[in-house]
Amino acid sequence: NMVADKEFPVTVGTLLTLSCIEGYRLTGDKVVTCTKDTEFQYTTEPQCVDCLANTYKDSTMNTCKDCEPHTYSVSGSSSCTECGTNSYRTAGTSSCTECGEGTQVNTDRTACACGSTTEKLILLEITIGLRLILLLYQSNDLANIMK
Repeated sequence: NMVADKEFPVTVGTLLTLSCIEGYRLTGDKVVTCTKDTEFQYTTEPQCVDCLANTYKDSTMNTCKDCEPHTYSVSGSSSCTECGTNSYRTAGTSSCTECGEGTQVNTDRTACACGSTTEKLILLEITIGLRLILLLYQSNDLANIMK
């Protein structure tokens, strides 16, 4: 899982910069000194460990990066998986939550919200229409009283 910036064999005293393959992150020293054969001098032992769940590391990156709120990953991933169109990832989980009937995922894809945007617009149009009818009715009553 670990990769050095130089090909072996190397001479004693050579500094090697270490990194990890996709899905892993490096802990410990990133630069070590070759002491003999394949032995190295370091302060903290370098190790490649899995990227945590909801993080990823591809071949172009040096460290694990967080997945976007509408994506998820399991530990050791090199990419994140997109949640469905009406779902989101709950913080601290490695799966998506589907929004139930009558709800829709919010714009930042972090929770479900009541009703869809279309339903909200229809309700707004109905409310405005009823207010107009009420105003017309009231103005008609006022016109009848003035006669």
